[in-house]
Amino acid sequence: MGKFYDEDLDQEELKKEYLKLNSHCTFKTAEELKEKVEEYFLTCYQNQRPYTMSGLALWLGLSTQTLRNYEKNYGDTEYADIIKIAKQRVEEFAEKSLYENGKTSGAKFVLQNNFSWSDRQDVNLSGEVNQIVKLEDVL
Repeated sequence: MGKFYDEDLDQEELKKEYLKLNSHCTFKTAEELKEKVEEYFLTCYQNQRPYTMSGLALWLGLSTQTLRNYEKNYGDTEYADIIKIAKQRVEEFAEKSLYENGKTSGAKFVLQNNFSWSDRQDVNLSGEVNQIVKLEDVL
């Protein structure tokens, strides 16, 4: 029985061929995706608009959820790497906004909802209490 793929292709080329034939991705090459991502950031910069996940998704013709799942869906491919870097640029933009006057609440929202940041502190208390200190003793 014959093979259904070209045995001479290395693993990376085989992944590319698979994505071309079976992907729901609208970008047939990683280079095409990269150009579109760079176009988004350049347009935002030129028009003094913030970098956002929803803006990037719309620019790419994707839903925001699809963009968030891109890494999982495309695994260890150039496609996923391009999206990881793009998401990192959006995150960095929001993070820098935390240091600018008047923009902290929006940036905080973006970081918490898109990048798993948290403003709470998880404290794990286990073990025995060796010393009890009363508040009145330290005040």
